[in-house]
Amino acid sequence: MEMGDLYLIATYVPTKVVLDLVGCNHIDPMKHNVKIQPLVQYLETNIKPEGHKQAK
Repeated sequence: MEMGDLYLIATYVPTKVVLDLVGCNHIDPMKHNVKIQPLVQYLETNIKPEGHKQAK
């Protein structure tokens, strides 16, 4: 297992579980993670990155 594989597993599994719990099991967890990344970055840093409004 390579470091990139570990990152993908660490991102995919928790996101998949949360999406399943809220009834969004049709959404790909990795695509969802990419879409919400600007919003997460804004929440963590309070700096509005490009695309944060679209992520909301």
